[in-house]
Amino acid sequence: MLSLNKELSIKIKNNKEDWSKEIKEYHYQMEKGLRDKYNDKQDQHFLEDIRYHLNYLAEAISLNSLSLFKNYINWTKVFFENTDISVEGLKSNLKYTKEVLEKKLDEKEVKLINKYIDNGLEIIAKDSIKPKTHLREENPQYSLAIEYFEYLQDCDRKKASELILNAVEDGVEIKDIYLNVFQPVQREIGRLWQLNKVSVAKEHYSTSVTQLIMSQLYSYILSPEKNSYKAITTCVGDELHELGIRMIADLLEMDGWDTVHLGANMPAQNIVEEIIEEDGDLLAISVTMTSNLSKATHLIEEVRKNPESKNIKIMVGGYPFNINEELWKEVGADGYAPDLNKASAVANQLVKKGGSIN
Repeated sequence: MLSLNKELSIKIKNNKEDWSKEIKEYHYQMEKGLRDKYNDKQDQHFLEDIRYHLNYLAEAISLNSLSLFKNYINWTKVFFENTDISVEGLKSNLKYTKEVLEKKLDEKEVKLINKYIDNGLEIIAKDSIKPKTHLREENPQYSLAIEYFEYLQDCDRKKASELILNAVEDGVEIKDIYLNVFQPVQREIGRLWQLNKVSVAKEHYSTSVTQLIMSQLYSYILSPEKNSYKAITTCVGDELHELGIRMIADLLEMDGWDTVHLGANMPAQNIVEEIIEEDGDLLAISVTMTSNLSKATHLIEEVRKNPESKNIKIMVGGYPFNINEELWKEVGADGYAPDLNKASAVANQLVKKGGSIN
């Protein structure tokens, strides 16, 4: 029997398209003249935003995590504050969402959904928690990270590549490059995107350049000393942010593991088949978007259902798991890695301990 949270989450997702349209029309009805301010493209963006709100709401409710929804609302508020989108409109839309859904849900469901939306409204009423820079002077490779970041901003792939390759030749360890250059620089670019200071195109360009340089470093990565462990690494569903899990695969290789990196857009059943064929010891799953958490849960359920894959240790990581540090238990994993620095240690602990990390 499903819990109230799971049932309500499923109901929201099953009705998301129809309810999004109803909420949009109700918003227009309550604020006369708003429809006339929007052209067709803006109207579609408005509808898309409502879909996002419902999707993140459903994921947070499913996993019984108020912190996930509060974080989403704060992130959205900061993003809106740095664009021409009205924060007051976000507040009104959450209020109208409550009013529309109160007519569609029973008393217990209304009480539960209102708890989440009211917490979101409280976040809007407070000062925004703005993200701090990830390029900090205490970083042992601060100067290298700054220079690499600037080359990416200038779209100078050649100089970015030369900078990193020369640093390695001068004795900077690959792990140091990953932990103290690639990781903070990519996070900084994500922060600047939220603040509307870099474009999506620039974010994608930076990721592609870093992936290219990582491939150039691969000959340095292979460890001469192998242990007996094999990891399968993957993203869930249509998750496009695969750089982090690719880095984890490389770091595990440096630590003596064999890895099979499946990347993104891999169906759950194919991942199960790969686990069985490769006889893997660890499945490492990356989730960047909170809206994909249910896909991680589904993947883990599929792995556990199959008698030939059910005993593999499962480690998860990514942005949502750092918002709620108990979330890995809710999705059914054995442990989670908060960042690149901890990934190898957690992976080794899981396979050697033979159980989950409490």
